[in-house]
Amino acid sequence: MWGLKLGTVVSNLRNAASTLPPQKRDALNELGFVWRLVERGVGPSPPASISLDKQTQILQVVECQRAQQPHTKFVNLPSRFKVPSTASWPRHLHKCVVDISTFRRAYNEGRLQPSIVQALDAIHFVWNDQNHQWNLKLEALAIYRATYHDVLVGQDFVIPPDDSTWPVYLWGKKLGAAVLDFRLSQQHLSQAQRDELDAIGFVWDAIEDQWQVNYAGLATYKSIYGHLQVPQAFVVPDNDPKWPPKLWNTRLASVVHHLRHCNLANERRDALDALGFVWNPLEVQWNRNLRALAWFKTMHGHVRIPRKFVVPDQSPTWPQDLWNMKLGMTAFNLRIRSRQDGYPANRLDQLSQLGLIEPN
Repeated sequence: MWGLKLGTVVSNLRNAASTLPPQKRDALNELGFVWRLVERGVGPSPPASISLDKQTQILQVVECQRAQQPHTKFVNLPSRFKVPSTASWPRHLHKCVVDISTFRRAYNEGRLQPSIVQALDAIHFVWNDQNHQWNLKLEALAIYRATYHDVLVGQDFVIPPDDSTWPVYLWGKKLGAAVLDFRLSQQHLSQAQRDELDAIGFVWDAIEDQWQVNYAGLATYKSIYGHLQVPQAFVVPDNDPKWPPKLWNTRLASVVHHLRHCNLANERRDALDALGFVWNPLEVQWNRNLRALAWFKTMHGHVRIPRKFVVPDQSPTWPQDLWNMKLGMTAFNLRIRSRQDGYPANRLDQLSQLGLIEPN
């Protein structure tokens, strides 16, 4: 905290009193914060007054600073700026000290020459740094959304340098940290700020949002294929309006794997159960194999299945989910595995009852 300009902090809080969230005002009131100095016998600050010569000098300083920073379209100076004595600055400005804080206050009070204000606006002088930083973050989020089709910014995401997708003045900005700060301080943001973030699709609860996207993706898969036995190689099609955009080009099996192994709340497990989610794919595959063997036995009276036998495609005598199943190879592999040490006794009994192997 050493070196903190506490007076400036207090002044900024007083100037922003009408826009502060109620929680912050209450916290300051509990500290005994003085909103109006006149109430304590101290007169208010006099109106900011800056001569036209001084305004012209500040304009020259800002123009010189702008010329030296072609990488950004904004000029943002500290509250008190001292012109360096370097060759890049006009000699008559060397060591000049300009009070940018008072200059900005004069602007807020409407006391600056209109032509000066117009000239500074033309070169994007920053009149309010707090608003400027907010607008930069909004711009960065809008670019992120246009690039990645969402605003699920990772906590460690930093805007990459030397990337023409982003304006130079945003390079190196820690956008992930800014997003985390928005979420943690949501209750302290003004309604107007929350509305601006909502307008670009800001995600206040990333975990809940991802759950909704994943669930919608699984529901879409089931509506198309009739089950949730998602193959490892399945990738959600790109630019397909049937699917949630946030899942485009995603390997859906990775979503399924995550849901099987993460700690889900009971209501989410119930929702997946109702959808027909497959928690144990090996058990499902085992039951499918038994069902196919039983179906073959019903049709042929035995399970002496030729190794090359494949369930016919589009066959009305077979269940649709068994079409194209390589049942001959499945039966062969089951016989081989059943001879291995430690093979589950209950599965041996099931295979024996079907007649695929000899009883023990």
